Amino acid sequence: MGKYADLMIETFNTKIENGADTEGPIRFTSRDLREAVGNMDIDSVRMGDAIYYYNFRHELPDELQEHGYKHVVSIGGEGQDGVYVFTKIPQQVDNTDDYDKSVLIEKDSLPEALAEYVSGDEQGSLTQVRELDIMDDILDMECYHLQSHLRTEIENQKMEVDEVYIGLDGDNHYTVIVEAKGEGEELNRSQLIRNTIGLRKSPDYPDNVITTGLKVDQEGIFYISTFDVGELDVDVDSASEFDILNIDLNIEETWRYMFSKSVDEDDMKEQSKITEVLE
Repeated sequence: MGKYADLMIETFNTKIENGADTEGPIRFTSRDLREAVGNMDIDSVRMGDAIYYYNFRHELPDELQEHGYKHVVSIGGEGQDGVYVFTKIPQQVDNTDDYDKSVLIEKDSLPEALAEYVSGDEQGSLTQVRELDIMDDILDMECYHLQSHLRTEIENQKMEVDEVYIGLDGDNHYTVIVEAKGEGEELNRSQLIRNTIGLRKSPDYPDNVITTGLKVDQEGIFYISTFDVGELDVDVDSASEFDILNIDLNIEETWRYMFSKSVDEDDMKEQSKITEVLE
Protein backbone atom coordinates (compact mmCIF):
# COMPACT_ATOMS: atom_id res chain seq x y z
CA MET A 1 0.00 0.00 0.00
CA GLY A 2 1.37 3.41 -0.97
CA LYS A 3 1.84 6.65 0.92
CA TYR A 4 -1.36 8.18 -0.47
CA ALA A 5 -3.47 5.28 0.76
CA ASP A 6 -1.74 5.27 4.15
CA LEU A 7 -2.41 9.00 4.51
CA MET A 8 -6.12 8.63 3.78
CA ILE A 9 -6.47 5.66 6.16
CA GLU A 10 -4.65 7.43 8.98
CA THR A 11 -6.71 10.62 8.51
CA PHE A 12 -9.97 8.66 8.37
CA ASN A 13 -9.20 6.54 11.44
CA THR A 14 -8.23 9.62 13.45
CA LYS A 15 -11.51 11.35 12.54
CA ILE A 16 -13.46 8.24 13.61
CA GLU A 17 -11.55 8.03 16.90
CA ASN A 18 -12.45 11.68 17.50
CA GLY A 19 -16.16 10.99 17.07
CA ALA A 20 -16.90 11.43 13.36
CA ASP A 21 -20.15 9.80 12.22
CA THR A 22 -19.85 7.36 9.31
CA GLU A 23 -23.48 7.88 8.24
CA GLY A 24 -22.58 10.81 6.00
CA PRO A 25 -19.66 12.84 4.59
CA ILE A 26 -16.68 13.31 6.91
CA ARG A 27 -15.03 16.70 6.88
CA PHE A 28 -11.29 17.16 7.35
CA THR A 29 -8.64 19.83 6.72
CA SER A 30 -5.04 20.22 5.70
CA ARG A 31 -4.20 20.38 9.39
CA ASP A 32 -5.69 16.90 9.84
CA LEU A 33 -3.52 15.69 6.96
CA ARG A 34 -0.39 17.20 8.50
CA GLU A 35 -1.17 15.56 11.83
CA ALA A 36 -1.71 12.23 10.06
CA VAL A 37 1.70 12.53 8.37
CA GLY A 38 3.23 13.19 11.79
CA ASN A 39 1.67 9.97 13.10
CA MET A 40 2.98 7.92 10.19
CA ASP A 41 6.42 6.36 9.84
CA ILE A 42 7.31 8.29 6.68
CA ASP A 43 9.47 11.28 5.87
CA SER A 44 6.94 13.20 3.79
CA VAL A 45 4.01 12.86 1.41
CA ARG A 46 2.61 15.32 -1.12
CA MET A 47 -0.77 15.99 0.47
CA GLY A 48 -2.17 17.94 -2.47
CA ASP A 49 -1.25 15.14 -4.87
CA ALA A 50 -2.95 12.61 -2.58
CA ILE A 51 -6.17 14.66 -2.59
CA TYR A 52 -6.04 14.98 -6.39
CA TYR A 53 -5.40 11.26 -6.80
CA TYR A 54 -8.45 10.24 -4.78
CA ASN A 55 -10.65 12.89 -6.35
CA PHE A 56 -9.87 12.47 -10.06
CA ARG A 57 -7.94 9.24 -10.55
CA HIS A 58 -8.84 6.52 -8.10
CA GLU A 59 -11.34 5.34 -5.52
CA LEU A 60 -10.40 5.44 -1.85
CA PRO A 61 -8.66 2.43 -0.22
CA ASP A 62 -10.73 -0.60 0.77
CA GLU A 63 -10.52 0.36 4.45
CA LEU A 64 -12.66 3.44 3.69
CA GLN A 65 -14.85 1.76 1.10
CA GLU A 66 -15.93 -0.73 3.78
CA HIS A 67 -17.79 2.25 5.26
CA GLY A 68 -19.15 3.34 1.87
CA TYR A 69 -16.67 6.16 1.14
CA LYS A 70 -15.64 6.46 -2.52
CA HIS A 71 -13.68 9.68 -3.06
CA VAL A 72 -12.25 12.85 -1.58
CA VAL A 73 -13.69 16.23 -2.60
CA SER A 74 -12.18 19.65 -1.97
CA ILE A 75 -14.82 22.04 -0.64
CA GLY A 76 -12.96 25.26 0.08
CA GLY A 77 -10.61 26.64 2.68
CA GLU A 78 -10.28 28.04 6.17
CA GLY A 79 -7.44 30.53 6.35
CA GLN A 80 -4.38 28.71 5.07
CA ASP A 81 -5.96 25.27 5.37
CA GLY A 82 -7.82 23.42 2.63
CA VAL A 83 -11.12 21.79 3.58
CA TYR A 84 -12.15 18.40 2.19
CA VAL A 85 -14.68 15.64 2.69
CA PHE A 86 -14.68 11.89 2.40
CA THR A 87 -17.85 11.34 0.38
CA LYS A 88 -19.98 8.29 -0.39
CA ILE A 89 -21.09 9.84 -3.69
CA PRO A 90 -18.94 8.46 -6.56
CA GLN A 91 -17.10 11.33 -8.25
CA GLN A 92 -15.75 9.69 -11.40
CA VAL A 93 -18.07 10.02 -14.41
CA ASP A 94 -17.44 7.50 -17.20
CA ASN A 95 -19.04 8.71 -20.45
CA THR A 96 -17.26 6.24 -22.75
CA ASP A 97 -19.36 3.10 -22.23
CA ASP A 98 -22.25 4.18 -24.43
CA TYR A 99 -22.86 6.88 -27.02
CA ASP A 100 -25.75 8.19 -29.11
CA LYS A 101 -23.84 9.16 -32.26
CA SER A 102 -20.44 8.27 -33.71
CA VAL A 103 -18.59 10.67 -36.01
CA LEU A 104 -15.42 10.09 -38.05
CA ILE A 105 -13.30 13.21 -38.51
CA GLU A 106 -11.47 12.88 -41.81
CA LYS A 107 -7.82 13.91 -41.67
CA ASP A 108 -8.26 16.50 -44.42
CA SER A 109 -11.07 18.20 -42.51
CA LEU A 110 -8.41 20.06 -40.52
CA PRO A 111 -5.94 22.49 -42.10
CA GLU A 112 -2.92 20.49 -43.25
CA ALA A 113 -0.43 22.16 -40.92
CA LEU A 114 -2.73 21.71 -37.92
CA ALA A 115 -3.55 18.07 -38.74
CA GLU A 116 0.16 17.28 -38.87
CA TYR A 117 0.87 18.53 -35.37
CA VAL A 118 -2.35 18.27 -33.37
CA SER A 119 -1.88 15.96 -30.39
CA GLY A 120 -4.03 12.99 -29.47
CA ASP A 121 -4.63 14.11 -25.89
CA GLU A 122 -7.44 16.22 -24.44
CA GLN A 123 -5.78 19.48 -25.50
CA GLY A 124 -5.55 18.26 -29.09
CA SER A 125 -9.19 17.23 -28.93
CA LEU A 126 -10.21 20.66 -27.66
CA THR A 127 -8.33 22.15 -30.61
CA GLN A 128 -10.33 19.97 -33.00
CA VAL A 129 -13.57 20.96 -31.28
CA ARG A 130 -12.77 24.64 -31.77
CA GLU A 131 -11.42 24.36 -35.32
CA LEU A 132 -14.28 22.19 -36.64
CA ASP A 133 -17.13 24.00 -34.85
CA ILE A 134 -18.13 20.76 -33.18
CA MET A 135 -20.06 22.50 -30.41
CA ASP A 136 -22.30 24.05 -33.08
CA ASP A 137 -23.17 20.57 -34.35
CA ILE A 138 -23.75 19.05 -30.92
CA LEU A 139 -25.90 21.86 -29.54
CA ASP A 140 -27.54 22.87 -32.83
CA MET A 141 -26.77 26.55 -32.29
CA GLU A 142 -24.04 29.03 -33.13
CA CYS A 143 -21.21 28.72 -30.61
CA TYR A 144 -18.32 31.16 -30.28
CA HIS A 145 -15.19 30.28 -28.32
CA LEU A 146 -14.79 32.87 -25.59
CA GLN A 147 -11.97 31.77 -23.32
CA SER A 148 -9.80 28.90 -22.17
CA HIS A 149 -8.97 28.25 -18.52
CA LEU A 150 -11.62 30.56 -17.10
CA ARG A 151 -11.28 30.95 -13.36
CA THR A 152 -14.34 31.24 -11.17
CA GLU A 153 -15.26 30.78 -7.52
CA ILE A 154 -18.14 29.45 -5.42
CA GLU A 155 -18.24 29.05 -1.64
CA ASN A 156 -14.58 30.18 -1.42
CA GLN A 157 -13.66 27.32 -3.77
CA LYS A 158 -11.54 28.47 -6.69
CA MET A 159 -12.21 26.62 -9.94
CA GLU A 160 -10.99 26.67 -13.50
CA VAL A 161 -13.17 25.86 -16.52
CA ASP A 162 -11.25 24.34 -19.43
CA GLU A 163 -13.23 26.04 -22.21
CA VAL A 164 -16.09 28.54 -22.35
CA TYR A 165 -18.23 29.27 -25.40
CA ILE A 166 -21.12 31.64 -25.90
CA GLY A 167 -24.05 29.94 -27.62
CA LEU A 168 -26.65 31.84 -29.64
CA ASP A 169 -30.09 30.40 -30.35
CA GLY A 170 -32.18 33.19 -31.82
CA ASP A 171 -32.26 35.94 -29.21
CA ASN A 172 -31.23 33.59 -26.42
CA HIS A 173 -27.65 33.54 -25.14
CA TYR A 174 -26.05 30.57 -23.37
CA THR A 175 -22.84 29.95 -21.48
CA VAL A 176 -21.38 26.68 -22.75
CA ILE A 177 -18.68 25.08 -20.61
CA VAL A 178 -16.40 22.20 -21.61
CA GLU A 179 -14.46 20.12 -19.10
CA ALA A 180 -11.82 17.84 -20.63
CA LYS A 181 -9.95 14.82 -19.28
CA GLY A 182 -7.26 12.70 -20.87
CA GLU A 183 -5.95 9.20 -20.35
CA GLY A 184 -5.73 8.19 -16.69
CA GLU A 185 -8.38 10.67 -15.53
CA GLU A 186 -12.17 10.69 -15.52
CA LEU A 187 -14.67 13.51 -15.71
CA ASN A 188 -15.42 14.60 -12.18
CA ARG A 189 -18.89 15.02 -10.73
CA SER A 190 -18.19 17.76 -8.19
CA GLN A 191 -16.10 19.73 -10.70
CA LEU A 192 -18.87 19.70 -13.32
CA ILE A 193 -21.46 20.75 -10.73
CA ARG A 194 -19.39 23.49 -9.11
CA ASN A 195 -18.37 25.05 -12.41
CA THR A 196 -21.98 25.03 -13.58
CA ILE A 197 -23.30 26.62 -10.38
CA GLY A 198 -20.41 29.11 -10.33
CA LEU A 199 -21.22 30.38 -13.82
CA ARG A 200 -24.98 30.38 -13.25
CA LYS A 201 -24.48 32.87 -10.42
CA SER A 202 -21.91 35.01 -12.27
CA PRO A 203 -23.22 38.38 -13.50
CA ASP A 204 -20.59 38.36 -16.27
CA TYR A 205 -22.08 35.51 -18.33
CA PRO A 206 -25.50 34.29 -19.45
CA ASP A 207 -27.14 32.40 -16.58
CA ASN A 208 -28.41 29.75 -18.99
CA VAL A 209 -25.47 27.35 -18.66
CA ILE A 210 -24.96 24.27 -20.85
CA THR A 211 -22.51 21.81 -19.32
CA THR A 212 -20.44 19.43 -21.44
CA GLY A 213 -17.59 17.04 -20.71
CA LEU A 214 -14.94 15.66 -23.06
CA LYS A 215 -12.99 12.46 -22.35
CA VAL A 216 -10.14 11.15 -24.52
CA ASP A 217 -9.24 7.45 -24.51
CA GLN A 218 -5.82 5.90 -25.15
CA GLU A 219 -6.42 5.74 -28.92
CA GLY A 220 -7.16 9.46 -29.12
CA ILE A 221 -10.88 8.87 -29.68
CA PHE A 222 -12.87 11.42 -27.73
CA TYR A 223 -16.35 11.41 -26.26
CA ILE A 224 -18.39 14.56 -25.63
CA SER A 225 -21.41 14.44 -23.34
CA THR A 226 -24.00 17.02 -22.41
CA PHE A 227 -25.09 16.97 -18.77
CA ASP A 228 -28.27 17.81 -16.92
CA VAL A 229 -27.12 19.62 -13.76
CA GLY A 230 -29.78 20.05 -11.08
CA GLU A 231 -30.72 23.25 -9.32
CA LEU A 232 -29.96 24.20 -5.74
CA ASP A 233 -32.91 23.94 -3.36
CA VAL A 234 -31.63 27.04 -1.54
CA ASP A 235 -30.22 30.39 -2.63
CA VAL A 236 -26.69 29.89 -3.94
CA ASP A 237 -25.24 32.51 -1.58
CA SER A 238 -26.57 30.61 1.45
CA ALA A 239 -25.85 27.12 0.10
CA SER A 240 -23.61 24.91 2.19
CA GLU A 241 -20.82 22.79 0.78
CA PHE A 242 -23.02 19.73 1.23
CA ASP A 243 -25.97 21.28 -0.63
CA ILE A 244 -23.73 21.66 -3.66
CA LEU A 245 -22.28 18.14 -3.37
CA ASN A 246 -25.79 16.64 -3.41
CA ILE A 247 -26.98 18.30 -6.63
CA ASP A 248 -28.13 15.82 -9.27
CA LEU A 249 -25.91 15.23 -12.33
CA ASN A 250 -26.94 13.06 -15.28
CA ILE A 251 -25.62 12.45 -18.79
CA GLU A 252 -28.08 13.58 -21.46
CA GLU A 253 -26.38 12.60 -24.72
CA THR A 254 -22.92 11.44 -25.80
CA TRP A 255 -21.11 11.78 -29.14
CA ARG A 256 -18.04 9.75 -30.08
CA TYR A 257 -15.53 11.48 -32.37
CA MET A 258 -12.82 9.46 -34.10
CA PHE A 259 -10.00 11.40 -35.72
CA SER A 260 -8.99 9.34 -38.76
CA LYS A 261 -5.26 9.17 -37.99
CA SER A 262 -6.06 7.66 -34.56
CA VAL A 263 -8.39 4.94 -35.87
CA ASP A 264 -6.91 1.51 -36.59
CA GLU A 265 -7.81 -0.72 -39.55
CA ASP A 266 -10.38 -2.77 -37.63
CA ASP A 267 -12.27 0.37 -36.63
CA MET A 268 -12.17 1.64 -40.20
CA LYS A 269 -13.87 -1.60 -41.28
CA GLU A 270 -16.79 -0.72 -39.03
CA GLN A 271 -17.68 2.38 -41.04
CA SER A 272 -21.22 1.08 -41.43
CA LYS A 273 -21.73 1.68 -37.73
CA ILE A 274 -20.69 5.33 -38.00
CA THR A 275 -23.73 7.54 -38.48
CA GLU A 276 -21.94 10.63 -39.74
CA VAL A 277 -18.67 11.62 -41.35
CA LEU A 278 -17.35 15.11 -40.63
CA GLU A 279 -15.52 16.40 -43.71
